[in-house]
Amino acid sequence: MKDVVQKLAQDILDKGYFLSLATLDGGGLWVSDVFYVADDEWNIYWLSARDTRHSKAVEQNPEVAGTITITTTPQEPSEALQIAGRAERVGEESNEMVEKLFLQKRGKEKKTEAGRNKESQSWYKLTPTKIRLSHQETFNLEKQDVAVKG
Repeated sequence: MKDVVQKLAQDILDKGYFLSLATLDGGGLWVSDVFYVADDEWNIYWLSARDTRHSKAVEQNPEVAGTITITTTPQEPSEALQIAGRAERVGEESNEMVEKLFLQKRGKEKKTEAGRNKESQSWYKLTPTKIRLSHQETFNLEKQDVAVKG
């Protein structure tokens, strides 16, 4: 069962493109959709301008949550992940690795899509502490906890 849950969760990470990222700052809760890519340890990365509300919130409070949803119509069975963890800005030494992952996922070789303005944008990383799987076709409405890698 554990292997099935892990595989289904990995499939959702691989198929998805948007992470709905929830942050908390002095103004309250905020949700932003960001394009993401995940590494082999299920760390999730996205590129954002450092002056956006969610980027500033991560600097103030690294505790975040997010969802990745594959389901697109009410007729489809649910396929989604709920994720909680800690976010941080990625150090310059990891930028090349993250950009490479991002471009591979999108089937691109050039940095045109993942190119960034180093003066105003940074890569960010969510390290999951909890992942919950919703896969209605396999588990009906029962959610499954996913063993966090790493």
